[in-house]
Amino acid sequence: MNRGDPVLVAKSEVGSTSTTVSLTSSLSSDNLTDSLEANKLRTFFRILFAVAALTLGLDGLTVAKKVNTTR
Repeated sequence: MNRGDPVLVAKSEVGSTSTTVSLTSSLSSDNLTDSLEANKLRTFFRILFAVAALTLGLDGLTVAKKVNTTR
């Protein structure tokens, strides 16, 4: 399959207006590499967010302490 070859072609006719849409293959090695890098970046931010949420959640479970500012 060459880059840019249509995988799916859909045609819609409404009244006198006709629209044709073609979806091309996104499985080329460049696109696959880009999506793998994007997945790694997404996973990193998901882990970072989860750690922050867990930290805030655990901090919310601790007993409140009064801070002594008179010293």
